[in-house]
Amino acid sequence: MRLVSRPLPLVATVTLALNDHVLKGSATLPSVLTGKLSDVAGLFVVPVLVAGLASELGVRGRALSRVAAGAACAVGLVFAAIKTSPAACAWLTAHGTPTVCDPSDLFALPALVAAWMYVTRVAKVGAGAATSRGRASAFERIGLVFAALASLATSPAPRPFTAWQVKEGKGEGRAIGCARVDVWVAKSGKEGAGFFVGADAQSTCDVQIVRAELEIAGRTYAPAELPREPVHPGGKAYLPFLFDNEKLWNENQREGTLRLSLVTGGVPSELHLRLEHVWTNDRSGPPGVAPPRSSAPPMPLAVPPESTSDENDAGISL
Repeated sequence: MRLVSRPLPLVATVTLALNDHVLKGSATLPSVLTGKLSDVAGLFVVPVLVAGLASELGVRGRALSRVAAGAACAVGLVFAAIKTSPAACAWLTAHGTPTVCDPSDLFALPALVAAWMYVTRVAKVGAGAATSRGRASAFERIGLVFAALASLATSPAPRPFTAWQVKEGKGEGRAIGCARVDVWVAKSGKEGAGFFVGADAQSTCDVQIVRAELEIAGRTYAPAELPREPVHPGGKAYLPFLFDNEKLWNENQREGTLRLSLVTGGVPSELHLRLEHVWTNDRSGPPGVAPPRSSAPPMPLAVPPESTSDENDAGISL
């Protein structure tokens, strides 16, 4: 009985393989679209593949439909658990399978129903057909192997990227008055970088960020948005800086300084952190959890200190 070597599962299998190994990371299609394509194609292919293997072992008719239903249920439960569990995503990512914890991917679950309906229909049509005592044709076996490889193979390893890092004291709280403050890079990309400013849960007061600036190569960048509310003990605030990060890397700019003016317990203080611009493939941290984006319009990106208006015009701008 031919299950995997028919047009519909073949198209899904080719889509899965092409998407995971060619389209992802190529910028040909948006990453959101390539991710959803993989989910839909993969959820359809796996139950059909399991049913195809069962058919090779002689399972027919309603029994084959039940095999497909069981496979669809099992795959659906595992998929839903992974997509809604940050802990599961973290474990998979740490073991070589980069996984994004995104509940919106659950919209692809109807592909499992489509797979079960497809197997049920083919099982009914082929119930009375002669199939050489149930043995699949050579074409069907090739389809089974191809589908298995496409389902088991993972996407290519993520390429290294440029990122800003806190040069010293990463992950170590700094005692500032009545609070312990930590600062770390939350996001780094071609268009800028974002930092989290957190207050340790053991702090006895809030931390108010009064002023922030990022200095790189003699230029000073203001955050796109400064948090209005203080950072409470155990909380954190996000500081997004927008600038041409790719240009800085190409200009061999590898160091910077983040300056924060803070108020803890009514007492003002300054915190200066040295940063380094590195080439890395370290994607440690909560997988799939993007830092919050600024809701305010971007402020001027480059404001060189004590410069003339002509010099300001030469800075990076939108």
